[in-house]
Amino acid sequence: MMNAIRVLHVDDEPDFVEMAATFLEREEHRITVETATRPVDGLEHLRADSIDCVVSDHDMPGENGIEFLESVREEFPDLPFILFTGKGSEEIASKAISAGVTDYIQKSGGTDQYALLANRITNAVEFARSQDVLAARNRELRSYERMINSMREAACIYDASGRLKIVNEYLADWYDTTREELEGNESTLIAHIRETTGGDPYQALLDGDRVEIRGEVETEFPGRGHAAIEYRLTPLTVDGTIEGVVGVARDITERKEREKELQDEQQFVQSIFRSLPDPLYAFDTDGYPIRWSDRLETITGYSHEEMRETHVTEFVPDSEVETVSQAFQTILSDGCRVTVDSALETKDGDRIPYEFTGGPLTDGDGTLRGVAGVGRDTTQRGERERELERTRDLLAQTERIAAVGGWELDTDTMDVFWTDNLFELLGIDGDEEPSLSAALDFYHEADRPVVEKAIDDALDEGEPFDIEVRFQRPDGEIRWLRVKGEPTTSGGDVVTLRGAIQDITARKHDEQTLKRQNDRLNRFASVVSHDLRNPLNVASGQLEFAREETDSDRLDAVAHAHDRMERIIDDVLWLAREGQDIGSTEPVALREVVASAWKIATHERGTLEIDIPTDPSRPIEADDDRLHQLLENLFRNAVEHGTADVTVTVGELDTGFYVADDGPGIPESNRDAVFDDGYSTAEEGTGFGLAIVKQIVDAHGWTIRVTESDHGGARFEIRGVSRSDR
Repeated sequence: MMNAIRVLHVDDEPDFVEMAATFLEREEHRITVETATRPVDGLEHLRADSIDCVVSDHDMPGENGIEFLESVREEFPDLPFILFTGKGSEEIASKAISAGVTDYIQKSGGTDQYALLANRITNAVEFARSQDVLAARNRELRSYERMINSMREAACIYDASGRLKIVNEYLADWYDTTREELEGNESTLIAHIRETTGGDPYQALLDGDRVEIRGEVETEFPGRGHAAIEYRLTPLTVDGTIEGVVGVARDITERKEREKELQDEQQFVQSIFRSLPDPLYAFDTDGYPIRWSDRLETITGYSHEEMRETHVTEFVPDSEVETVSQAFQTILSDGCRVTVDSALETKDGDRIPYEFTGGPLTDGDGTLRGVAGVGRDTTQRGERERELERTRDLLAQTERIAAVGGWELDTDTMDVFWTDNLFELLGIDGDEEPSLSAALDFYHEADRPVVEKAIDDALDEGEPFDIEVRFQRPDGEIRWLRVKGEPTTSGGDVVTLRGAIQDITARKHDEQTLKRQNDRLNRFASVVSHDLRNPLNVASGQLEFAREETDSDRLDAVAHAHDRMERIIDDVLWLAREGQDIGSTEPVALREVVASAWKIATHERGTLEIDIPTDPSRPIEADDDRLHQLLENLFRNAVEHGTADVTVTVGELDTGFYVADDGPGIPESNRDAVFDDGYSTAEEGTGFGLAIVKQIVDAHGWTIRVTESDHGGARFEIRGVSRSDR
């Protein structure tokens, strides 16, 4: 029976408990009564069976009802306990209440007392069960809150007016503020949706006319700046009533930027395909075309559909098939670039002298897809040879630095050749090639001397250059460019100067944003160091005065709290100021550092076992101070989470060392989270110790893994550690 109530009635009168059991079970069909005539037997019964409520007499030989109540509370602190006694007094009632009795009923004549007792039992048990349900629900809510705050997506609840009612930590961090500061503000996203879409889809969610709103938005977010997000909104329904809207969003700014870069790159490649007078082509590994420029269709006379069905050997005369086939297979097998001279045979049978250059075509994973190359009409080889060389070099330049445009300086006329897309990027009319002086005028006045010097050094001394400068478009917009140039010499003289240009404006903006963030971090560290330590020092001083005036165990708790605050401040300062940097590494005797760190971190709590050879010729390369800090934090973690007699073992691995303990261990589901800032399950933990360990490991270029020790505790394995040969 789901709502059954099991009662233990303890009274030294056997006949009375049997009679009481009969009346109680008759009064309330859910009640089943177990009996005992001595408190000691009743306690054993509680240990052996599941009981919902205890009913006890007060006057009993050996142990009275109050003493029995105290024994029960030691082992079953929340179990309902009703004192049902014939001896009633204010003194007994007071003692019972102090001992934690649930209810107090005085025995009386007649059978009506059992109806009252049954009612009191039922009320006490139902209240206890409701408290258990409430506690379980609260635990679920706390777990849910931790889950929401650990999400790497923005999550929130909006009220009916579109204001932020509840937000998770990620969203507060995204705005670089706190949850308290953010909650209650009007949502930029909701305002944007209402302003840019027809009707009012947000109100439709609240009215129950829509089940969700999905989309992407790219706009300015107050306190955040320009960003692109992907969002999903759904109604928040509680007991059948829509109480608000749940929103989940993901920052896709970087993805959009990558898509834009990819689109720009594709447009650049397409512009090259369209603008070059020579045919470009790509064949699969079987020798059939997969991509080609329109120029190849124009020259050969094949339609787009016919091109797909034409094998590479069908574009050349029969006499050249073996040469072309051999070159094709050489590219595929050796991964090299090959150039052959052959006639290009058109659909009508005409033959045009051509030079074909091809190389391996691979995808982003490095998988060989086929052969790609360019063909050049060699009927008039002279000037065409020079153009071929220029095209090859420009393409090579753009491949090396993922540039957005190529350029070449004619050393005879000092005119500058730009690719078409570079004119578009810089917002300049591309009707004619600019002179060098005219091209220099477009650069920012402060950076113009840098460009002039780089070009002069390249022309005079044959020095290549790679510089970052600002370019001012005719509309006044300033763009940051990476300009790369490589001279070609002949007989000691520079005969050509060509290179590529890459737009790095976004990267420069990111660097400025990072600098601002670092400045804020330094200011934060200063606040922690000064504004928190000073009042903490005052509190510690006042504590010493208090110790002189009184002797109280409470002062020890205050001192312990001060120590923990000091550790939290130290950990936060380290994370804020030290970051990923380490000092110079040196040969370090691991065994000695382990012993030293143990004394500092544990204050002789627990036992240390070192399984490291004493051979002094086996040092490791490490920053000594940071290695001390790493070990101190691991030791402190083991002591704080284990018992007073915890045993910690440090031993060697093939490429590192491990720190293991025999404590409670770390569940496998939590092992990835233990290195997060603020994660801790110990009352004395700061939540930063293992985060610092991970930062020190990463700064050394090592790796760390959490697993289970041989004794069921935690085991931290650190690998990638180099042995010193100095």
